[in-house]
Amino acid sequence: KKKKKKKMAKSGGVSSSSSSSLPKLCRELLRKKIKGSEDVKLIGGVVESIISGHAQTQNGVSLTLASFPSAGASCETFRSSGDDLPSVRWKEVIEGDARGDSTVCLTFCAPSFSYAGVVAEPDVFDDDTEEEEDEDESDDVEDDDGDEDDDDRKKSKRNVAALRPTFRPTLDSFLTRLQHAVPNNLVCFGGALENESEKHSALFCDDDVYSSSSYSGCVGVLLYGDGGFEVKSSSFSEGKPIGKAMKVTKASRDGTEIIELDNEPARMRILSVLAKSGATPDDEDKKVSVGIGGFPENRVGEDSYAFARGEVVSLGGRAYVLPGGVTQFSPGSLGINGATVQEGAIAQIHIDENDSSSRERMQKKFGKIAASKPAGTLFFSDVRSNRMLAADFAEMIGSKAAVAGAYLRKEICGVGFKEKERFAVTKSSSTVLAFYNKGTKNSSE
Repeated sequence: KKKKKKKMAKSGGVSSSSSSSLPKLCRELLRKKIKGSEDVKLIGGVVESIISGHAQTQNGVSLTLASFPSAGASCETFRSSGDDLPSVRWKEVIEGDARGDSTVCLTFCAPSFSYAGVVAEPDVFDDDTEEEEDEDESDDVEDDDGDEDDDDRKKSKRNVAALRPTFRPTLDSFLTRLQHAVPNNLVCFGGALENESEKHSALFCDDDVYSSSSYSGCVGVLLYGDGGFEVKSSSFSEGKPIGKAMKVTKASRDGTEIIELDNEPARMRILSVLAKSGATPDDEDKKVSVGIGGFPENRVGEDSYAFARGEVVSLGGRAYVLPGGVTQFSPGSLGINGATVQEGAIAQIHIDENDSSSRERMQKKFGKIAASKPAGTLFFSDVRSNRMLAADFAEMIGSKAAVAGAYLRKEICGVGFKEKERFAVTKSSSTVLAFYNKGTKNSSE
């Protein structure tokens, strides 16, 4: 057999909270059993359900191994606090990207790190003017307990605070910074892990285990260099676009609310589109979401154009507390959950289809990857999605290529024309990452 120079292992997931020693044990066993795996890398975590070896299960350990025979392949694990870029050999990564080499970032995070939003933090300041006035008045007042009263009064004056909105980092902002650093041939994959009890969920990075309830950031592996491989990622959304694509002309700063679409209140726009389609926001059989696309306006509407979907969670706006205590209300806005939005992006309304229509569209989309005969694939899907989608994909791939993966809370997908304009976090989708021996991938894909 060919000598394997580099090895990388990724734990697909476990369904037990007793996972503190599992990553270290896996790496030790791999070093003993497989020659050339002294520097084995490992990432993963605790998930609700896994996909392993063309089968699906609720319990157990799934371990997916990938080896790259070329010495030109480099593999580095990382953990990033907030949206800071990881500490890796960036000069080699950037040179390889400019040369045309594939760069793959496989990353996982806790669900809390995948949600955009504003954290209201107190902004404490001293009110020196009032203190001086109080001190002047205290000269004319005699009190046996004056010292204690004066201290309490000064503390209360100093603790004057206003709520200061702080925009917390998210997986979306991490992906944006990463793509700025690697603009040409980057493929991002992964998402937010899901477990029945988030308190007992965990993220793995080599021998380390991080509690997903207390860790704000992500873990991942960066694969780059001339490793004799190529990759292709693709995503499938269970929602079907309806109406025309519109431009987000006004959005909230935290990316969770669309205020205007094509310079009109977003609420009016979405109700108009839904009325023409016969659906309503309260229709339980047709869940309504908004697809957030890329920024160029061309190519929208083609089969190769992809959206990140955000579920509609409110129609009518909400109140904001701005610095200084000023309350601002945005009437007619559209609150979304599952994707973030920026002004200038393309948006289109989506509604969920029935299971049979959804499976037919998935088979058409992922059938192109199956026909290109990959060496191995990873399949991630939403925990609430149709569980038959993974089985259908494994059947399309056949027995010659490995299929592994997990069910996640949110998934990373490619957005825009040919899914290459940017990478974003989304809900209710299935994503595939396919590996090919270099030169064997169908160029039309």
